[in-house]
Amino acid sequence: MSEAYRELLAESAGGAVILTVNKRLARSLLTRFDEGQAAGGKVVWKRPAILPWRAWVFAQLESSEDDARRLSPVQEIHLWEEVIADDLAARGHSLMQIPAAARRAAEAHGLLAAYETDFRADEGGLDQLAFLRWRAAFRQRLQKEGWSDGAAAVRQICDRLAHGRLKLPAVIRFAGFDTMTPELTSLRHSLSVAGVAVRDWQPTSRSGRVGVVACLDAEDEVRRCARWIRHICEGDPAATVGVVAPQLARYQPLITSIFRAELDPQAVIRGAEAEGAFGLSLGAPLAREGVIGAALRLLTVGGQLSLDEASWLLRTPYLGGGQSEQGARARADREVRRRRRPEWRLARLRRDLESRRDLPQFQRILAGLAADLEAGGKQQPGRWAERFADLLETLGWPGERSLSSREFQAVTSFKAVLCQLASLDRVAGRVDRSAAVGLLQRLTSETLFQPEGGEGPIQVLGMLEAGGGSFQHLWLLGAHDGALPQPPRPNPFLPVALQRRSGMPRADAGHEFHFAEQLLLRLRQAADEVIISWPQREEGVSLRPSPLLHGDPPVEPTLAPSADPIQLYWAARPLLEALVDERAPAISPHSTVSGGTNLIKDQALCPFRAFAHHRLHAQALDSADIGLDNLSRGTLIHGVLELFWKQVESQQQLLSLPAEEIDSLLTTVTLAALDNFQRRQRIDLPPALKGLELARLVRMARQWLVFERERPPFCVVACEMREEIEVGPLRIRTQIDRIDRLDGGEMAIIDYKTGDLDPQQWLDARITEPQLPVYCRTLPRDQIGAVLLARVRARKKESGFYGLARDPDNWPGLRKNQEKILLAKGWDGFAAVLAHWDEALPTLGAAFVAGDAAINPLDLEKTCKHCDLTTLCRIHESPRQGAGEGDDE
Repeated sequence: MSEAYRELLAESAGGAVILTVNKRLARSLLTRFDEGQAAGGKVVWKRPAILPWRAWVFAQLESSEDDARRLSPVQEIHLWEEVIADDLAARGHSLMQIPAAARRAAEAHGLLAAYETDFRADEGGLDQLAFLRWRAAFRQRLQKEGWSDGAAAVRQICDRLAHGRLKLPAVIRFAGFDTMTPELTSLRHSLSVAGVAVRDWQPTSRSGRVGVVACLDAEDEVRRCARWIRHICEGDPAATVGVVAPQLARYQPLITSIFRAELDPQAVIRGAEAEGAFGLSLGAPLAREGVIGAALRLLTVGGQLSLDEASWLLRTPYLGGGQSEQGARARADREVRRRRRPEWRLARLRRDLESRRDLPQFQRILAGLAADLEAGGKQQPGRWAERFADLLETLGWPGERSLSSREFQAVTSFKAVLCQLASLDRVAGRVDRSAAVGLLQRLTSETLFQPEGGEGPIQVLGMLEAGGGSFQHLWLLGAHDGALPQPPRPNPFLPVALQRRSGMPRADAGHEFHFAEQLLLRLRQAADEVIISWPQREEGVSLRPSPLLHGDPPVEPTLAPSADPIQLYWAARPLLEALVDERAPAISPHSTVSGGTNLIKDQALCPFRAFAHHRLHAQALDSADIGLDNLSRGTLIHGVLELFWKQVESQQQLLSLPAEEIDSLLTTVTLAALDNFQRRQRIDLPPALKGLELARLVRMARQWLVFERERPPFCVVACEMREEIEVGPLRIRTQIDRIDRLDGGEMAIIDYKTGDLDPQQWLDARITEPQLPVYCRTLPRDQIGAVLLARVRARKKESGFYGLARDPDNWPGLRKNQEKILLAKGWDGFAAVLAHWDEALPTLGAAFVAGDAAINPLDLEKTCKHCDLTTLCRIHESPRQGAGEGDDE
């Protein structure tokens, strides 16, 4: 510890008050004081008066009338928002972002107080005139209610000093100040007049080595810095290191990830926070913490849930039962997704899950959410804060598992934010639930959260926070011409000329240059070794070094080898032996396997897909579309035609019915199909959507019956007939859409389709549309007269029969399509196709039974494009991507 620090801390121990420029310097001095006392053998000691100067000002007002009347910062901002909103409403304006305007107006009000200045209406433009109106209304409201604001705190202290109403120490030291505002100068003068010895303190200047490093980009810059720190700490673990960045917010993600990997690689391996490895002064919005984001999301749950919201409720670990019911909730999430509903009413979700005995806690959570929604109306923010806290407790937030240190601190900070919401009772009226949740969301977004930790040897700071700091080693990041000096950013509600004349921060380029020059000079003298770096490129844009770096020599800092576990693992990876295992254990021949004809289709498309889907049961979770998706619409038209042909059993009966009776029957069976669909899927279609679907289905079915009338005579033998069919050594369960008996006694097997179809695929070696070929195995070959796809579409020209028949002339438009199909293979007729199916299908069934699980897509682009297993098979990482293409030859 330097002599300057020992002298300052000795004064503090003797009763002097130390007022610092920022919180970080106060923490640092307190840490040094405690270390000195412990090193001297003391076990208990009096805490010294070391604190930021503004905190001391507010502390002097405590237990006084001034403090009782003073608004908190949150209350002040809300009051500014109210006066701005009232002004805009009175003038018929609504485009301004009121929260942002309120923050800048409060800043302008504070600047005028800090620099002890003001301006007239004729000195500004429209924005400045608006601010003057707002400030007048703000002050009027303060006077009316008997309140005071934070900007008046220093003036109140000076008044009390002038009247001798404060108990003062003999000595007050101002530590770490490079510049002082007029307000602070007035305070110092008042203290001096009151008999206090006012002195300044700065750490001893160091005349260390300064060097400049040009880096490729920000990532290279931060990684070099981290490895430089590791080299220092390996030689001297107690060395103090400062890392300073003018644009710390932009560098924060890189610093967090790279420093964590390089300075505490064990934390990366454990998946834990790198607590204690380094201290980062800049916090992130509290709302970004996972446990707090979950709380806010719970408070926004309404009576209507999207599928994602319902799924999130079932998956989040931040609810009661999140661990003990984890498996049951995952299964419930899968079931909810299988319903393919884009929206869920909370009441319907409760009703659908109430029969599950493995979700008792989750059912209580849903009941708690429903009960909370019933209590509406407008209430004071404080009452809403109580209700939100009670609701979160009812829901079991923040969950069953033990919280990490970071999560525990975040929850504690959130409770403090709830208290801030309650404090708005003083300045706000009654609000509804939505507005109260919005206020809470804003407060958590505006509250910066930084987990507390010890004052470790490695500190990451912003330029202002580094004021008064002293280190053995210091690295300044991001010293390019766009960041050092900072570009001007004057307050929009104050005249620019006034800001320049008063020397307010960010007023103009000249002020920023001089200010940055002062800060950089202080940093050059803050350590024995100072390294200044700048990135040469950022997002493809070339950068230049700061103009303040002239005269500093280039340097190549000594770096330790990288400790990033990811890089080390990759560099030390062993030479692995590749083992291709494409054979799963065989299954018993002639055993029944679930999956139906989809199993055969998957085996044809890619053996691994069949293995994963039908033996591992690995499938992507379902998603939902707005309204009914294509799969649901296809299911509905199947249901309509099934019910119709159960009533009308032949073409003769169809032709005998008058049009109005057919329409009546179609309406009846369509309503029944819709009811069956809703019951099976456990959904309630909105009346408007149900009416549209009814009209659409009746229209499609009526149009399809035109094709049925033009066919040769037939009788419907079976609809949706369930069969177990052997495909080689494999037995599968199927459901045949329809079988008709033709006039000559032969059978026509029909499969309804609403999407695209290609009968040409029936002739491939690996049959990718195997439904009808498989269905044919239920009948003797000489009884099969036609194998047809009935394409039922909304447009008549897109509908019709497609496929193969012994006598294609009996089917409108079928001969031309059949000849085209057979010509591609050079086959002479229907019998050749049946023979091909008898050979190809058992081959696919035998391959599945034998355990063929090769990653061998039929067509890499088409097969894999919509496959849900690419992350499991990782085919795009394989050098064998071309495998399987052209296997049919």
